[in-house]
Amino acid sequence: MHLLSNSLLPCHNAAEEGVVVKPEISYDTALPTATTASGPLITPLVYSTGLSDRTGHDVWLKLETANLSGSFKDRGIFKSAELGYAQHGPETHLIAASGGNAGLAAATAAKRLGVRCTVVVPKKTEDKVVRKLQELGAQVENKTVDVLDDADMLARTMAALDPKGVYIHPFESWDTALGHSSIVQEIRNQLLAAGVPNGRPDVVTCSVGGGGLIRGIIHGINTMISQHPTFGSPKPKLIACQDFGAHSFGASFNRWLLDPDAGATSDGNTVISLSAITSQATSLGAKTCSAAALSASVAYSQSDVASSSGPAPYLSTVIVDDAISASACWQFKRDHHIEVEMACGAALSPIYLNKRILDRVLARESFTNGAASSEAPERQTIVVVVCGGSKVDGAMLERYESEYGEADAGWRVMIDGQDV
Repeated sequence: MHLLSNSLLPCHNAAEEGVVVKPEISYDTALPTATTASGPLITPLVYSTGLSDRTGHDVWLKLETANLSGSFKDRGIFKSAELGYAQHGPETHLIAASGGNAGLAAATAAKRLGVRCTVVVPKKTEDKVVRKLQELGAQVENKTVDVLDDADMLARTMAALDPKGVYIHPFESWDTALGHSSIVQEIRNQLLAAGVPNGRPDVVTCSVGGGGLIRGIIHGINTMISQHPTFGSPKPKLIACQDFGAHSFGASFNRWLLDPDAGATSDGNTVISLSAITSQATSLGAKTCSAAALSASVAYSQSDVASSSGPAPYLSTVIVDDAISASACWQFKRDHHIEVEMACGAALSPIYLNKRILDRVLARESFTNGAASSEAPERQTIVVVVCGGSKVDGAMLERYESEYGEADAGWRVMIDGQDV
């Protein structure tokens, strides 16, 4: 596979086509000073020969696993942390609620900035995650609350009582979404360097939890289109992926898609709140997604061309059983030697179940009652945001392989509100 990156990352030898290249990054040199949380680190964009052959499309992997904390969360949370530091300086106290990636990103940002950090996590948070947070220097509060919603309320209270406290939400803040939007500029530059016309992907597939990432991607695409109009000719299609039991965003978007008047309010679109998170993909586990992300997604999904077929040609939702996301995780490890958690597996599921999912999403004609168009889509440039994640290890992936295999039959898939 091809590796595109900045000069801080290793070069790929074209003669080694087909050989998996895992980037080796020195984070101490990638970030210029201890007083900035972010810096010039650009995550690799990898062309996957195997997945391209599998799907019949050009599949690129945006490896957010290369971020400092191991996930895309660094982009937005680092930006929010820097804004807090600009206000309070070295006395800044970052306070977050998260049992996983967002907390690790906040703790990593605090370490880079040299400031205090407190992360409130539910009691049942994995010991491995707690240890990682503590190793990064964060104070971990894990003996008080049972669920993430209560952890969030406690973190907000702590920040309100601390004059130097900066509360960092995992996905709701506009500053966080703005930080996530940087991924689009990188993708464009990297695809341009690879000779892809206009640096424009035809399709971007990503996981959606609370909605911070997809809101950032949408803002990034809209910004690129305003600066480089050919980037939007046409707009890249987004595939928003979730697991059943952690699918507030998908349920909310599908309600609008199937009945545009049902979820609309004067201020935008209302969200469907889940009564509980029943998915194992706990990093997707927002019982209520961001209303701002939902509204941005609805607006992005629609075409300016009146003759366009369907209400949402530029965004599709894909919701799958945990087994399908888990299966994608172990297969991705087999194919690319990179471990990702189940929440990331959701974004990979359209690629690994390409006949059942990807071909249906990309079909030129809409499908009815689960019957896909017989017309095969033309070859597309597809970017998969490999968002990473901390809740995974080799033993877990072996269990996924043993329990679920390739999960190619018998498990539920929903595309744009219809079971297929």
